[in-house]
Amino acid sequence: MTALVYDDTLTGLPVHHSAGRNSFLALSVGGIGVAVAAPAAAGPVQATLVQPGAPASEDLYWSTAPEAGQPSHAMPEFSINATWAACGVSDASTKLVRTFTRVAWQSVPAGKAYLKCGSDAWGYRHIQKNHQAHWEAIAVYDGVNWRTAADWAIAETLLYPASATYVSSNDTYYYKRQIQLRDKSTGKVFAVKYVNVIVARATQNIITAYPSSS
Repeated sequence: MTALVYDDTLTGLPVHHSAGRNSFLALSVGGIGVAVAAPAAAGPVQATLVQPGAPASEDLYWSTAPEAGQPSHAMPEFSINATWAACGVSDASTKLVRTFTRVAWQSVPAGKAYLKCGSDAWGYRHIQKNHQAHWEAIAVYDGVNWRTAADWAIAETLLYPASATYVSSNDTYYYKRQIQLRDKSTGKVFAVKYVNVIVARATQNIITAYPSSS
């Protein structure tokens, strides 16, 4: 039995990973603790919180925080199982991965938000390269892959933002929404994070989407 404990600074909670024949490496990617299975690993991975008094990870779930005039949705109940188109190495940066809907918010108009394959600087490829580990740290609590977690968070943030502002310095719209890690039985909040989605005004392309601590 191999057991690793690492500090997941994204959720603010230490996580314990254990596996039978699996071999794991504890890594820190952009300040995020990540357990990576070896290519030949066999058997399931189980993640449990080791913070005293905290429930096991399977007893926790992510939900958007209650906001004035906005609904609160848990990840499972709001998941629409949208399919993200694949981005192969030869696919153009303009290939469409997923279309999201944006609501109007104060001076920010309603519209669409297009997640395209993009490049290292924007779109799916940017998110995968720079923020996949961040989304995986969110996804583990609901037992989903990182794209499902990101899809839920992006859709919620663009439909029910806590704030949306125009940033003139780079001609983008900046959407933000709080999410909470809650106990399934009591509703107690164990962690609070923020989803950030940045959309180019002119093209409506998603530049980036990531969770943060503030």
